[in-house]
Formats: sequence, structure tokens, C-alpha cells
Amino acid sequence: MLGDGVALDPSSNALLAPCDASVAHLHDAYHAITLQTESGLHVLLHIGIDTVQLKGEGFLPHVAVGQAVKAGDILIEFDPTYIRTHARSLLTAIVISDAESVSDLKVATGQVTAGRDIVLQLRAAAAGQKEVTPSSSQYTSDLISIANPAGLHARPAAALASATRQFTASITLRRGTGQANAKSVVSLMQLDVRQGDQVQLIASGDDAKHAIDTVVPQFEKTLRDASQQERATAPGREDGSGREPDPDTAARGETEHSSTAGLADEQPGSHISAGASGDVVDFAGKTASSGLALGTVFQLRRQNLVWPESTDNPLAEQRQLDRAIERARTTLQALHARLSERADPHQADIFAAQQEILDDPDITDMARRAIGHGKSAASAWHASISHHAGQLAQLDNELLAARASDLRDVGERVTRHLMGHAEGQLDVPDGAILIAEELTPSQASLLDRGHIRGFCTSLGTPNSHVAILARSLGVPAIVAMDARVLDVADGTTAIVDADRATLIISPSEQQIARCQERIEASTVARKEVIARAAEPAETRDGHRIKVLANISHESDVEQMSAHGAEGVGLLRSEFLFVDRSSAPDEVEQKRVYQDIATAVGPGRPLVVRTLDVGGDKPLAYLPMRYEENPFLGERGIRVGLKRPHILRAQLRAILSAACTMATDSPPLKVMFPMIATVDEWRAAKAIFDAERATLAAQMKANTSEKPVLPQVQVGIMVEVPAVAILAEAFAREVDFFSIGTNDLSQYTLAMDRGNPAFSAQLEGLAPSIIHLIARTVAGARKYDKGVSVCGNIASDPHALPILVGLGITELSVDVRSIPRIKQELRNMAFAECEAMAEKALQAATSAEVRALVAEHGV
Repeated sequence: MLGDGVALDPSSNALLAPCDASVAHLHDAYHAITLQTESGLHVLLHIGIDTVQLKGEGFLPHVAVGQAVKAGDILIEFDPTYIRTHARSLLTAIVISDAESVSDLKVATGQVTAGRDIVLQLRAAAAGQKEVTPSSSQYTSDLISIANPAGLHARPAAALASATRQFTASITLRRGTGQANAKSVVSLMQLDVRQGDQVQLIASGDDAKHAIDTVVPQFEKTLRDASQQERATAPGREDGSGREPDPDTAARGETEHSSTAGLADEQPGSHISAGASGDVVDFAGKTASSGLALGTVFQLRRQNLVWPESTDNPLAEQRQLDRAIERARTTLQALHARLSERADPHQADIFAAQQEILDDPDITDMARRAIGHGKSAASAWHASISHHAGQLAQLDNELLAARASDLRDVGERVTRHLMGHAEGQLDVPDGAILIAEELTPSQASLLDRGHIRGFCTSLGTPNSHVAILARSLGVPAIVAMDARVLDVADGTTAIVDADRATLIISPSEQQIARCQERIEASTVARKEVIARAAEPAETRDGHRIKVLANISHESDVEQMSAHGAEGVGLLRSEFLFVDRSSAPDEVEQKRVYQDIATAVGPGRPLVVRTLDVGGDKPLAYLPMRYEENPFLGERGIRVGLKRPHILRAQLRAILSAACTMATDSPPLKVMFPMIATVDEWRAAKAIFDAERATLAAQMKANTSEKPVLPQVQVGIMVEVPAVAILAEAFAREVDFFSIGTNDLSQYTLAMDRGNPAFSAQLEGLAPSIIHLIARTVAGARKYDKGVSVCGNIASDPHALPILVGLGITELSVDVRSIPRIKQELRNMAFAECEAMAEKALQAATSAEVRALVAEHGV
């Protein structure tokens, strides 16, 4: 199929270059390489049969694409024992893929020595025959103009890299005389493409034309979407979330997010030596997240990791690096999934982009080559990360230079796995002003808003991903400060005046008093904003909508009352199962469900979603086989059905908790995730019914009276299009529906919501999603079953009138969003919402839906 050539049965552990050439392509699995001779001939070398399935395990490349090699140079080192036991064969092919350019081919037989004996002799095709030249498989796109203000920054670069990696062709992005590997996020960012630049994509290889035809439209759309998002972003807010500062911080009386002019006695500038007792010291920096906070200093010191520099077993080190990268990927996937559910999706995109860094060929190839030259895995990986982070940090582009922190964050995560260290945790005292040389996005995601009041770093930029996370958390933050700030003693009183980009160390009594006055004034103002949070959400024409909370931990319940939550529409029970070495037992689960129900309060519903994990949300103690696409494999209810002991224990805990609750306790409900078929629903419901019957029998045995079991409703998540299509059939059996629009969108549109290449296209207001919601509501109404929405779209002010108009009567959102959502609903008229929903059902594109909403002034 590929061409003519020769097969070798190797007795060594290295594939050598059979001729002088350049490396035209190196497969991601490192089992195959294509060389291009000076005359343009393509030589494919393929180690073993079905070795692509090994995904690089057992292979160690010594070269990179574009590198010149001489006959006899080592191309790829491999582990013969591992390959023979894990693949069909070790037979290695050398194939001339340009068969039409060769008229005569002589093949050697018998025993040969690599780098010495001739195995193929070729004669060029006669004149007039088809001649293969390097340009025959090379395709170049038209010029592409970069219009978005931030240029080709991390997210569009990650999207382009992700799209190009689907093709075997070598693809580069050219800007003027510079070019970058389009499959490398780091390489693309180092090209420093800015607004107004023009670029071209160049592809060479067997699928080059298909790659250009496919990738160019995707890339252009990514740029358009990025441009729209950046122009809609408020000044200083790269995340574009539009989220208002968190009212929780004001309720605690700790931070203020308004002007603080006049607070400092002098202009900032770190002009007094830090640490002098009684001295007031002002350190200047750059504002990353606005606000004002008063607290005590806590210095976060970086842990130094030590590793061996060299190795005498490169293949073992390579396998160790591969495993560490996979473990880091698993952690990032879980972090991305958790942030997608708990926070703004823009925060989750940060960690989706970090996953792309793990696959970056420029980084991994440099590390692999260093290992091949005797470096240990940790040493090679650290050197590669340091090199590429340094290249980014030197760019004359603040936004791209800020991404060096992401590289170091990913690098440290992999290094920790290599050294057997646990993921770093942040143990910060209450009321802390955290000071560090640098905070990584991973560390920032662990910040507890209940403890930390603000943070300052000597490194970093206002455009860093840490700054984005700080803004979303409502935490005042200053970056790029004088390094002497790292010398301030723990426990020192400090004021973070982020609006003026100033950290005041050991403030005077007068400054503290003024700071407290401003914080108190801000608290009063914010209390007025959320004063109506407890009032019901009723449209102008009297239509009632319940607004419930999505919670992911016991501590979230504490904020429900202050924010006006009318119950819990989604309790993500995964928090009970993660970050531990074994599953929680029935007793522990029962206690937690009881405590949450008590905190929720009487008469308010509590919907417990059973364990929702899978390949994308893994648990350390629940091993699952590798899946090419975990979103289409063992996930959600399928995990419970395959491991019924876990599902049974959880259902017993929920039922037992319901039996011990007071009569005025909230109605407890069970919700199964990722149901796709009626058979899956019935299998899960059968387990529930069996556990309920067992509990009734136990209660009967312990009392002479007939046991009275509480009514526990059982419903399902609508996350798979099949359920929405068959909503009427499901409605005959389930008690309620909850639409998870995050997964429903990705399954309907065939776009992985963890893939940054599709983040802009993954639209909750896509017409297909609107129709599926309408179909679910229609099916549920026939049997008088309730339908709620608990995905991100429930917090989208543009989507609210359409959801209400379609007949959604319950919304379940992040606790902090509830006051805002209620106020949005009070400003609407149900009749107008119905009319808008009807028009939305006639739309053909997401843009038409958005235009419709904008037309109505939403």
C-alpha cells in the first residue's frame, strides 16, 4: 500500500539512517519516521507491526523534524523485548513511498549490518516519467490576517496546535521570514504574531492538502471568535467573564473593589527598607485584580526539588517520563472538569491549554533527545521547560511572556510526578496576605477564599492566568513587585491596595482606620445589592422561577442562605470520593448527606447526583482501562453499573439519611448522571429499588410497626441527545429531569469541551441545543414532570429569557450567581420570553440566536 522496499528483522535496539537525508516527519508514537533525500525521494522507516498502538512506549527518538542526518546516524532507539511482547511483530520496513519516481529497485537478502551493508539500490525514473519533488506534496494557504487585539496568544495558539496534530503532515506557520511548528503551542507563541500581522500555513506530507483545507477555516474562525471575545472584555480583564466581584468578600468585611485614592500617605516606591520595626513601607507593582484588603503577611516559599543529572538506562527514563506526563494529564483533566462545573469556563480553559503543553512536540522532543544523550528524565524535562519558558519570557509581548508561568507550572507538575512527590497543596492561615515569588495557575486554583484576603508576587504580569483566576475569585492581587517584598516577615500587618498597585507594610493606625472605613462602606453598598437575594424570582407578569444552587462541597452550603438559594439543584457528590486513597464508606456518606440537608433548611429540595467519574474525572483508587475517548466510554452511571458495590453503598447512604431526617427536612432526591438509554435508567433504578426494599426489610425487623419510608424521587441528567429525543418515553418512568447543558452541547455538536480548538464553537445557544431543551420540556409536560437546567447556560443572561420561554421552571447555578440571576429574572416578562423562545426555535445558527437576544436588549 505504501510502496516497495525491504523488511528487516532487527537484532539490535537502534534504527539507523539508511542514507543522507533530512527528517521530513516523525510520528507522535515514535515508531515511524520519514526521511527526504536531497533529490526529493521520501523513505519511510516503520518499526514493527501495530506498534502505533504502543503510543510511544518503548521508543526513544534521537532526531527531530527538519534535522539533517548522515547514513549510520541513530534515528530511534527502541526496546526489542517490550515491543515483541506488546506488538504483533518487530519486523521493520524501509519503504520508498515515491514509487513512481523509481524505475528499478534491487533488494538485499540475508544477514546485513546496519550502517554498513547496502539493502536497497534505486534507479531514478526515466525522463518524462512522473518526477517527485519536495514541493509536490507541499501546500500553502492564502495569507491570513490577524485582527484580534491580543494577537496569537495562548488560547488560539492551543486551538491551532490541537487542530494541526490531527494530521500526519508537517505543518508550519509562517510570518514574514519567521516560521513556527504549528503543532507546538510554545513554538507558535514564540513567533510573536501580533494584531495586523499576516501569516500563512504551510503543510507537507501525504495529507497536506486535506490539512490545509481543514485547518485554515478552523483557524480563521478561532481568530474571529477570539477577536470578538477580546473586544467584549472589560479593560484589564482577559477572562472576559463579565462576572461581578464576589459579594461574599464584602460580607466578610475584608475587601473593597472601588477607588482607594488617598489611602497611602506617600507615593509608592518601596523607598524604606523592609522589615524595620514600626516603619511604613510601600511596595509598588502592577494591578492583577482590583480591590482593597487588610490582613497579615504569609510568605509562600517554593519547594526545591532535587534529581539525578544522568542515567545509564535511557529507555527506562523515557518510560518514566511518559508515565509522569500521563499522570499530569490525568490531574489536569480532573482540574479542568472541576473548574468547568464550579467556576467560569474561561478558568477551565487555562488548564485545557496546559494539557496542550504536555503534548507539545518541541518540548517533549528536546527532553527525549537529552535523555538519549544520557540525561535523567527529570533533568531533561526541566532543561526543556526552562529553555522554552525562557524563550517566552524574553518576548517583547507582555501577554505571551506571561505564559512562561504556565510552562513552569506544567513543568513542575510533571517533575513532581517524576520524583514521587504529591501535588503541591496550599496551607494558608486565615486572614492572610499571601506573598510569593510567583504563583502558578495550579496554586491559584487551590486558594481558599475563606482564608486568603489578597496576594502579591515579585514576578508575573496582569495578563497571566493567575491574574485571571484572582479576578474570578474576587481576590485583590498585585504582581511584578520589588523582590524585597519577599523579605517581609510572616505575621506583619499589611494592606493590599490593588487599585493603586501598592502593598503597604506595617501601615499606620490612621491608614488602617481609613482602610477599614472604606471596606465597611463597600460592605454596606454590596449588602444593598444582594438585599433582595432571599426574595423569590418572579417575572414582571407574575411567572415564578425557582433558583437553586450547584454545590461541590459541604462548605458551599454555608453561603446558600445569604445568596438566596431556594435549595440544592445539584450536589456533586464527587467531593466525597476525590483526594483520598479509598472510597468513603456508607456511614461517612450518610453523615455528610444529613449535615448538608440540615444546612439547606426545611422545605428546600436537595438533589444528590450519584458519583459522576470516568476517564476524564479519574479517581486514584478506581483504576480504569485507557480509553481513546473517555467521554464515550466508561463514565457516569456506567461506572456505577459496572461497579455496583459503589453505587449500592451510595444509594443506601442516601436512603438511610432520608429515613433519619425530620418531617420538615428538605425533600431528598437522587439523580443519575450520563444516562443514555432507557435500559441504563432501568438498571440503575432497579438497584435503587432493591436497596430501598432491603432497607424496608431491615426497618421492619427492628420494629413491630410497619416501616414508613420517605418518598425519595429519582431523576436523571439530560446530557446525551438520545435522552432528549426520547424524553417522553423517559418521562413515563423518571420523576424529574435536569439538563446538563455542558455535556449535552459537546455530545450534540461532537466537540470535546476540554479541547481548546472548539471552545469558541461549543455554544450552549446553538439551535440544536435549544430544540433538544424544547423537546425535553414537551415530553416532561405530558406526564407532569419537572425540568431544570444545571449547566453553565443557566448562568448566561443571554440564555435566561429563552430558557424561561421554553418552559424551564427551575435553574440551578453557582451559589455566587444566584442574586444576579434572580434580579435578571425579575426584569423579564414571561410573555416576551415565550415569544423570544419561539423565534429562537426558528433560528438556524447560534449567531442568529445571539442577534435575537441582542435585539431584545438582553
